[in-house]
Amino acid sequence: ARDLEGHPLSRDRPAPRVSDRAESYWLACLEELPRCSHVILVWHIATSLCAINLANDRRINLTSKFQKAHDVANFLSEYCMYLLIAKPKLLPETILMSKKTCQDAVQCAQEMLKDCRSYCDIYDKLMKEEQKALVPGTHDDDVNLSGNILQQGALLANALIKKEDQACLWEILAEVWGHLIVHIAPSSNVEAHAKDLKSDTEFITLIWALFCHCGIEKSELWQDKKGAKSGNDTPGLVNQSGPASGMS
Repeated sequence: ARDLEGHPLSRDRPAPRVSDRAESYWLACLEELPRCSHVILVWHIATSLCAINLANDRRINLTSKFQKAHDVANFLSEYCMYLLIAKPKLLPETILMSKKTCQDAVQCAQEMLKDCRSYCDIYDKLMKEEQKALVPGTHDDDVNLSGNILQQGALLANALIKKEDQACLWEILAEVWGHLIVHIAPSSNVEAHAKDLKSDTEFITLIWALFCHCGIEKSELWQDKKGAKSGNDTPGLVNQSGPASGMS
């Protein structure tokens, strides 16, 4: 454990099981999304849209392997959103930053989805809005995240739905969410996790404890290229609050 002390968790995927397809979506998003809360929201929106699309397609029969990937992706997506809303202190960014990202997303939803009355209405609306956020001249094989948070989630969902069959789609989502929760767990905010250990211990705190044992208190994913600090109580973590840009 001492050999790893002070080393950040690498941004590169550590598991040989990860597919090339999942890695391509993951790396594209890392270039576009500026911070932890933004990443969680965009992937949660994409996962939710994929779930609505699946529910509307009655032709699909779930195999056991497909069902497992589907359940893992949805559970981790919902769990990370729960952390973002209810326990932001356990995430590797300031509470203010998490709150601001959520407020922006809610404001977008109130404006864009005000006429929607069902999940199907939301799906249709966001898939139409996704077209407005497409980057001109973009190749069909590229994953380009532009526009607001909801449009970025719709762009990601549309790319997955169009390019992948359902089995592969949910395997990709399960792999990405599994990788993401590993990278939001490292933190030097000992007080927040210690308080959690005294009550109902969160799943993420168990992962955090394992990283603490290895001397890892941060992930390279949330480090700014310039190395600027975020002003958080958790040293070594940085602020990436810049807007998402188009990707060529």
